[in-house]
Amino acid sequence: MYKYTVLSYYGNIIIIILVTIWYLWRVLQKKKLISVTVQNSTEYKINIVLKIILGIILIVIHLKGTIPAIKDIPYILENNLNTIEGVAISSDKKKSDADWYLRSFVIKSGEEKINVLVRTGHVEKGDYFEVRYLPYTHLGEVIDRR
Repeated sequence: MYKYTVLSYYGNIIIIILVTIWYLWRVLQKKKLISVTVQNSTEYKINIVLKIILGIILIVIHLKGTIPAIKDIPYILENNLNTIEGVAISSDKKKSDADWYLRSFVIKSGEEKINVLVRTGHVEKGDYFEVRYLPYTHLGEVIDRR
């Protein structure tokens, strides 16, 4: 697997964890997230709403990103990745053909459909791929493309 892909993905996860620690510290210390020049009661309400919204966003990010990334660590250490060969049944949104973009698309092999996240050039419906990917985050690498 591309080391850059894994390092950049897990680097983002570490940043999210640090933001969560900062958020929890601010909430537990009952400190303001922002200071604005309005009445005290309005500033208090703004901070309460921001804390709730940011808390919900961080919970969703951890459920969708951090927990699967932690589950994938043993697979990365053992280099034990799943493989799928099949046809792309969706195309990516980026129109550039640069192969360093992370692209998300669905591969279909028989009845199995997997949404993978790989670094490759532009993907169109019908392109054939063989991809090795992690089981929880579906972060992977292209082995063969035709």
